[in-house]
Amino acid sequence: MKKLLKCFLLLCLAIFSLSAFGQSNKIGFKYYLTKSKVDQMTLPSNGFGLKDSVVVFAKGETVTLQSGKTVKLTKDSVLIKDVTLCNGSTLQCNITPTAGFLQIDPWAIVTNPCGDPSGKSTMINAFSKNSIIITFPRKLVGNPTMVLNLNYGAWILNVSTLGVKFRPSVKDSNNVKHAATATGSNLNLGLTYGYSWGFTAFNNRTNNSYSFTLSGGLGFSTIDITKEIVTAHLDSGLGSEFVLSPSINMIFARNDIGILFALGTDLMTGKQGSSWAYHGKPYFGLGIAAGFRL
Repeated sequence: MKKLLKCFLLLCLAIFSLSAFGQSNKIGFKYYLTKSKVDQMTLPSNGFGLKDSVVVFAKGETVTLQSGKTVKLTKDSVLIKDVTLCNGSTLQCNITPTAGFLQIDPWAIVTNPCGDPSGKSTMINAFSKNSIIITFPRKLVGNPTMVLNLNYGAWILNVSTLGVKFRPSVKDSNNVKHAATATGSNLNLGLTYGYSWGFTAFNNRTNNSYSFTLSGGLGFSTIDITKEIVTAHLDSGLGSEFVLSPSINMIFARNDIGILFALGTDLMTGKQGSSWAYHGKPYFGLGIAAGFRL
């Protein structure tokens, strides 16, 4: 019954892992647009633009066109208008790639140091229409593809697995010393939760993200104690025991799939768990982790 319960727990974890590979586990994911980044984007040599894609002007109003020319409208018009940020402000937003541009969805702006209730200000504020886009400069086939790097941050839950664990030297029940070793034969599944810093490289065709995540984790595995190094003589009839592995992790990822480095310890459950030579000993692990966005 005990072995059956352990297998059931591992099966549930495996099902959860496969499910997580098909859905997002990022919590509070947001991009950061700073005033300096916006100014850099709008340099003529770069060609990117931050614009309000739907601005309505009434007949008789004077507006400045994208070309820089100022005109007085002879009829009601909808124009694309250049916008920017207040000095020192940062716009937190979601970004969705669309055909030829990036759609910006800002998080709610609470304070309005540059507020303008008319909704037509060049400064993004709480009264601005939620129709902001980033345009790309590649208008001709002969133009090179430009890349725009934008930073993001998020709390992220990852599914992970360790391929190998490097363990310290230990002594067995006969006081024989065993050298430090690397093991990788056991199934090690786990979850990690932490904060991710990264950036996404956007262009006209695709986008790729690169990130670093610092997280805490908990691993799950089973080990046949009869085949392990032990510090005391064991009772007969023992088999696999369940092992919990808390750890601190670093993850270097591309598109949320990456290499995981873990520093942790193994805690074997069961009556004979404390007799396992590696029980409570530190390990260094190497594996992979995955998390997906909405």
